[in-house]
Formats: sequence, structure tokens, C-alpha cells
Amino acid sequence: MSNKTNRTLFQVLNNCRTLSGQRLLAQLIRQPLTDINKIEERLDIIEYFVKNYDIRQDLSEIYLKKVPDLSRIYKKLHSKRATLQDCYRIYLMTKILPNFENCLIRDESDECLAMKQNFSDKLRVICAELSKLSKALEGVIDEERIESNGEFWIKADYDDDLKELRKRLDRFEEEANAVYKAVDREITKEQKEDKS
Repeated sequence: MSNKTNRTLFQVLNNCRTLSGQRLLAQLIRQPLTDINKIEERLDIIEYFVKNYDIRQDLSEIYLKKVPDLSRIYKKLHSKRATLQDCYRIYLMTKILPNFENCLIRDESDECLAMKQNFSDKLRVICAELSKLSKALEGVIDEERIESNGEFWIKADYDDDLKELRKRLDRFEEEANAVYKAVDREITKEQKEDKS
């Protein structure tokens, strides 16, 4: 009982699925709305989610799990410390954003007006802007390599120097694999000799 009585407001309200959601909740608690119209608008959105369990469940179980920590990625981009992996996470996000919008607005009822104004319309604009980035990243990121072994590479076709480096790297990998196999055969041979 004492654990429940000593909990903070954040701990009581926190059912967030992502770190970004937790940070947003903390910010909303620290900086509450004061404009009555904004408060009513937020309550309409909350009511929409309360009444639409399926939407809430899909967002939580399907889509939010795929959302990277965008605020951290933004900070890394802003400070010029972002990696190709961060860019790939943004790229994946651009692929699921249209599904977010479809999930949020499944009907045309009046109750989802606040949802449309606050999320759907903005998401549509963001999706249009990010589609350019998505196409650019498709031409640069070597998705085949990511899927096969989890390595983040720029496509060798992107640049002539990269093509040459890729050929050299492939040769080195072949040589390293040949040495590995030779050493493995030698070790196996020695182990057999030791047993006999």
C-alpha cells in the first residue's frame, strides 16, 4: 500500500510505450495547458482514444513499437553526430507514417475532428515532405546489406569511388575467408592427429 501512496503523478499516469512518449508526458505535467480551448481539444482527443479501443490498441501494439526515438535522432542530426543507422530509422519511420494516419482516422465522425486537426492533417503534410527524403535514402542506403547482416552501408552505386572501394573490400573479404578456411582446416587436422 505504501508504494502506491508515494507514487508521483507521472508514475500514476505513465502508460507510455516509448521513451519519447514518456518525455512528452513529463513535459505535459511540468507545463500544463492554460488555454481552455486547448484543454477541451486535448480532452476531445483523449475521449476519442478512450472510445476507440481498437485504434488505441493498434497504435500501441503495432505502430508505436516501430517508432524510433525521434527527438534523440533530431538532436544527433542537429549536432551533426547522426549515423547512417539513424538515417535508416528515419527512413523506416517514413514508411509507416501513412499507416499511422489511416489508423488514427478510421471514420468520419464529428468526434474525430480534433484528431484530424491535430494529427491527421499534420501527418499528411509531414508524409508529403518526408517522401522526398525517403526516396533519397532509398537511393543511398544499402538495404540488402542491412537485412542480410545488419551492417549499415551506403550503396556502392552511389559514387565511383565507393564502387572501387567496394571491389577492394570484396577482395579483402574473399582473402580473409580463404585464410579463415585454411586455418580452420589446419586446426581440424591437428585435432584429429591429437586424438589418434
